[in-house]
Amino acid sequence: MKPLVWTLPLFLAACSLTQSSQQISIDGFAKAPFGASLSALKKAVKKPVYGGSDDASQCQLLFENPNADEKYGMAFLVINNRFERLDVDSKDYKGPGDIVVGESLAEAAKRFSGQATVTSSQSVLGEPQRQVSSPAWGDTRLLMIADSQGLISHWRLGNKTWLIEANPCG
Repeated sequence: MKPLVWTLPLFLAACSLTQSSQQISIDGFAKAPFGASLSALKKAVKKPVYGGSDDASQCQLLFENPNADEKYGMAFLVINNRFERLDVDSKDYKGPGDIVVGESLAEAAKRFSGQATVTSSQSVLGEPQRQVSSPAWGDTRLLMIADSQGLISHWRLGNKTWLIEANPCG
């Protein structure tokens, strides 16, 4: 009976390791803060990423999903060997304020009331969006973009310089 008691916590911990438990924070992804090198980012992701090249001197989007033509899950923007932004279009990941793709943009924005500044605007495609900033976050911003029904279709987190343009790599 003792071996079962000792293995139960390990089994429960292993079951809880899902995509949504990956560490996305205002600081970056897992052990790769915004500004980290490409190699540090790849170590933090702990699984293959697709797209780009090993030449980190260029602008590149790296995808966790090898079939990124449809949904990319999570994408990492690396410019001049610096991790600058992450993009999410999957319900499998929670962002700051526990936001998720598919929830109401208005409801998600309310979670930041009193602790951050929320600015409303529209994307170049006319999509409603909310940008969230806080002095405590430094240059990091959160951008939530909604579909025509007002539901979050994707969100971006990272350096304010690279936040607005959908694909700064061209």
